Amino acid sequence: MRTVAIFAGVALLWAQSPSWGRAQIDSASSIIPRYIVSPVAQSNTRLPYFAVLQITGLEPNRWYRYVPRMDNSTAPPPTNNVNLGAGNPIFYNAQTNTFWRPTTPSLTTTGGYDTIQTDANGVATVIFGIEPTGNARFRTDGGNQVYVKVFLRSHDPSAPVDSAYVIGDKTPIQPLALRTTARDTCGSFLYDSALVSPKTLVFLYDVYGPHEVGERPLSGAVVEPAGISWPGSMLAAYTNEVSTKQNRYGTLIPNLLPHGVRAIHYYPLGCQTGIFDQDG
Repeated sequence: MRTVAIFAGVALLWAQSPSWGRAQIDSASSIIPRYIVSPVAQSNTRLPYFAVLQITGLEPNRWYRYVPRMDNSTAPPPTNNVNLGAGNPIFYNAQTNTFWRPTTPSLTTTGGYDTIQTDANGVATVIFGIEPTGNARFRTDGGNQVYVKVFLRSHDPSAPVDSAYVIGDKTPIQPLALRTTARDTCGSFLYDSALVSPKTLVFLYDVYGPHEVGERPLSGAVVEPAGISWPGSMLAAYTNEVSTKQNRYGTLIPNLLPHGVRAIHYYPLGCQTGIFDQDG
């Protein structure tokens, strides 16, 4: 029996949506890095986080608005309110091949969301980008972990409204503070020049590849210049050494990394290729 939420005598839209509670992230078909920077204790240390999510259980052949967020809870949200999450979204629009950041995330206001399209099986791929903030959800203490989270709402006004959310509850992500301390809550900034063109995603692994989709990298980045207007709260080294430099990318790695970085995969938003380093 389905429970229908009531507010002021009106059935809430999300409770009637066929994808609400049915949609999920297929972690075996996604690329979800294990670490993200924590700017909670140190302001102006933000670094972008990127993942590739395959979402199933949506309505087939449908356009959806979506907003990516993060949360340190895997509990289902009571409503489709994008403020029930943290982090500033970074969108990728496949039609225009552009990355962009919204001023105010919203599923109902133009400029607050981007769109994706499902296939005949109700499956969609989301290029998930987040700029972590000083929100307490990104803290490093007490074994805190965060999870990717996406809010969705059907885009076509002529079709029945469908709302959904997905949470990567099988793929916890560890926030790391940028420090020199050899602790499992600390990480370091890494940047390099890529062998590919800008707007390509880069994933770093601590095990020699090749790696299948579903295997979790250390971290993810985008090759600059990606056309993103970064805020002044970004890590200064990212602003100075990466965002203004051709073919550079920057991300973080954990300080406790016995074998170093062993594989680098480039994901050109079409097909995945890679280069591999056997000795780190």
